[in-house]
Amino acid sequence: SPTLSTTASPTTTATATLTVTATPGISALPSASATASPGPVNGSGPLMIQGVDGVPNPNPDALAVDLVGRADGVDFKVYTIALVLAQSFQAGPLPQGWSKVPLPTALHSLPNGLYYVLVQAHRGKALSPIRFTQWMMLQ
Repeated sequence: SPTLSTTASPTTTATATLTVTATPGISALPSASATASPGPVNGSGPLMIQGVDGVPNPNPDALAVDLVGRADGVDFKVYTIALVLAQSFQAGPLPQGWSKVPLPTALHSLPNGLYYVLVQAHRGKALSPIRFTQWMMLQ
């Protein structure tokens, strides 16, 4: 029977097995089962940002970041709608899960408008894929 194994850095493993059972006079009925081994401990899971949001939105005073595994630091770059860099800042280290990162004071005085934020985590020399969010400033 076919077996599928997937391994995500560093050690998470999932296995799916397809089993076909045949009984005379009854058509074959496939069944599937999956087994997952325990994930990494101490928040050392994959370096990946699962979500990022300005809170509240509009007029955020912080960014909420959801990390799959811990990060030594997270870099934030805030751009105007014209894609001009308004400000960059860093936070960290951050644990696995949701963390609330306060915005620098200078960002509270941005003019009204739509802003884009690019977010990237790092652990040692490893970098996560870039995630982005947007928020509105209305004063």
